[in-house]
Amino acid sequence: MEVADLDEEEVLRTVRVRIAAGRLPESTSSLAADILDRLGLRVGARLVNAAVVLFGKRFLPDYPQCQL
Repeated sequence: MEVADLDEEEVLRTVRVRIAAGRLPESTSSLAADILDRLGLRVGARLVNAAVVLFGKRFLPDYPQCQL
C-alpha cells in the first residue's frame, strides 16, 4: 500500500483535532506523507500496518480483520 491508498481527508481531520486539542503544534504540515512520518506511521517510504488500519480505504484481501 502507498500513501495514495489512504483516506487523506481522515489523516487531515485527525491532525486538525490534535492541533485543536494542543497535542500537535500548529506548524504541523498539511501533507499526508509528512504527517504520517511525524506520527511514526512510515518507515522510509513504506507504510506500517498501523497506518493502513487507521486510515485505509480498502482492507480486503490484505486486512480482513479490519473489515466491519
